Amino acid sequence: MLLYLLADNAVGSVKKRFLSEIEIMKKLSKGHNPHVVTMKGCVTTQEPLCLITELVEFGDLLSYLRNIKNVCSKIRHARHESNTLVLVFIST
Repeated sequence: MLLYLLADNAVGSVKKRFLSEIEIMKKLSKGHNPHVVTMKGCVTTQEPLCLITELVEFGDLLSYLRNIKNVCSKIRHARHESNTLVLVFIST
């Protein structure tokens, strides 16, 4: 499980966006999809506001994509330098 806590001193626009994300997660969690993170619970009636989701096996998508981008860059560089086949094992 992953717990997102909103800071007590968060400004109104940040709080509004956080609550909006919780509402989106509620709608997405109604139908289970193995490709979408599932919301397990939330607290919106008292502070600190929080959102509880399942933990994603490979971490967040942005970090995963950045990692793949770096790996692909290294592969291109290695292929250019050696002009041979490069085998890469990607572990997350």
